[in-house]
Amino acid sequence: MSGVTSLDLSIEEAKTIARRGMFHPSSRRAVIASNPDVFGMGRMMDVHHAMATGRQNLRVFYDRPSALQWLGLEHASLPAETEMPSSDR
Repeated sequence: MSGVTSLDLSIEEAKTIARRGMFHPSSRRAVIASNPDVFGMGRMMDVHHAMATGRQNLRVFYDRPSALQWLGLEHASLPAETEMPSSDR
């Protein structure tokens, strides 16, 4: 997930989402934060997810190469990151 510039949800909503097992238990998710606010909310969700599930499979990064490395995809041939039109954000 990248391109997010803000999150319109409360801390309690973020905690609830983070506690849910929305993906397969062994899958990893990387959030690429565009600013400190998104990074902070993502880290809070990361911690609550780990506490609720006992798994550390959500991480937050500021850069795509670090996220890809953590996902084990640093050598994969992936499409370039694209910007969403501002009307879709």
